[in-house]
Formats: sequence, C-alpha cells, structure tokens
Amino acid sequence: MTRALEAHGGIWGQVKPLDVAKVKFAEDLEDAEIREIETFLAHAAASGGADSRVAARDYLMRRMAIEYGLRIGEILALRLGDLPSRTQDYLKIVRIEDRGDLVDPREPRAPKVKTLGRDLGCYFRNSRFPQLFSLYQSSHRWVWASRKSGARYQKTRFAHPYLILNATDGMPLSMQSAQRRAAFIRAETGVDFHWHAARHAFFNRAYVLMDGIKDPLKREERRAGLVYWGGWSSPDSLDIYTATARRNKARGAALALEGTDGKPSWSALD
Repeated sequence: MTRALEAHGGIWGQVKPLDVAKVKFAEDLEDAEIREIETFLAHAAASGGADSRVAARDYLMRRMAIEYGLRIGEILALRLGDLPSRTQDYLKIVRIEDRGDLVDPREPRAPKVKTLGRDLGCYFRNSRFPQLFSLYQSSHRWVWASRKSGARYQKTRFAHPYLILNATDGMPLSMQSAQRRAAFIRAETGVDFHWHAARHAFFNRAYVLMDGIKDPLKREERRAGLVYWGGWSSPDSLDIYTATARRNKARGAALALEGTDGKPSWSALD
C-alpha cells in the first residue's frame, strides 16, 4: 500500500495544471471623463496664455486618438502631406518602410506605425476634422526664433515634414514628451488618461455600433471595415473589444452613441 501511494503521488507530481486563460479588456474612458479632458484642453488652448500652443497641440493629438482610434506612434509619425487636402479628403497612415528615404530626426527612437497603412475619413457626424488640422497649422504650429539682428519672429517653416511639434524648438515631438503630456493631463484633470485609452474609447464604441447591426451580412461587412480601420491584418485583433463589449453589457453600462445608420454622433465630442 505504501509503495502504491508513493507511485500515485509521483504520477500526480508530474501533472502540470493547465493555465487558465486570462481575458484581456480594452479599458478606456467614460463619456464624463472624455468631456472633462475636452473642457480642460479646449479652454487652455483658447486662453491665449503662454501654454496655449501646447494645449492646442495636446487637444489635436487627443482628438485624433479619440476620433480616428490612432496609436500615439501613428499620431507622432504624421506628416503634413498625410493630412486631408483639396485633392485628398482623408487622412493617410503610412508605414515607415513606405516613406522612401525620409530620415526622422528622432532616430533611433522615432515613432513607428505598427499597424498596416490605411486611408481614413471622418467617422463621426459631429467630427471637428479636418478643420482642426487647419487651425493647428495656421495658429499653433510655430516656435519663437531669432534673426541675426536679434529680433524675434514666429518660425513656421521647418526642415522636417512632421505635423506635431515640440513647441520650444520646433523639432518633431518625441514619444517621451508625449507621455509626459499624458501625465500632465492626468494630474490636471484627475482622469486616468493614457493615449491608448483614447484609442480604445473609439474602438469600443465603434464595435458596439457594429455589433448592433441586425443584418448578418452588413454586420460582417462592417466588421471587416473595422479591421481595416484599425490597421490590423487579422479579425482576431477585435477579440479584445468583443470581450469588453460582453463585460460592459453584463455590467449594464452601455456605451453611449446616437445613430445606427450612416455616420453616428458622439455627444462627448461636442
């Protein structure tokens, strides 16, 4: 009996318990938190104070993350030529390897487009794009510089084509500086803001709209469109938003968006 128990214990000692799969969720921001940040940055940008240009830039970046679902690296990698124009009414997300011999002065830590390249129009009916791009370029995309005479002037032309500037020296904004700005927004608003949470806020809500389509063919078409929009190569990338939608339904916390036909509106963006 003793030998049998020892043998039995030895067998069980070789058994490895299966890993329990951990469900990942796309944590984002509630509408009230989005409005809090919106109000803070919009007022700071319109104040005309010393930091208004920085606030206007941060506001633009946050709206891009919220309205287009962009990663912060994609935002920092945007060039002026990628923006909507008279001949191109959409935003272009272009991978680094598709940019020819363009050198980014932030190398070796230059922001990378980690997703597939894509062309994106305005998703929401009440979007502030593309006007926000024009406003930033005309009023806030400049730095102070000095002429040989010592006179100061507003410099608007730079040796690089990148949209988002460091407001002090006019160089493209670094990833580290962008993360510091997110920390500043957290401290000033009390909202647990991260750039990726803004991206998740878009995709969580877009997923709920897609999931609410009753026609299975239209729903599948919208699903494929959402995969393209996110720059993913596989529909499996939506699994995290599927899990989040199921959890939120169980919580009874619906994600608020009005409209199911055509372009939706998102009141938190007003």
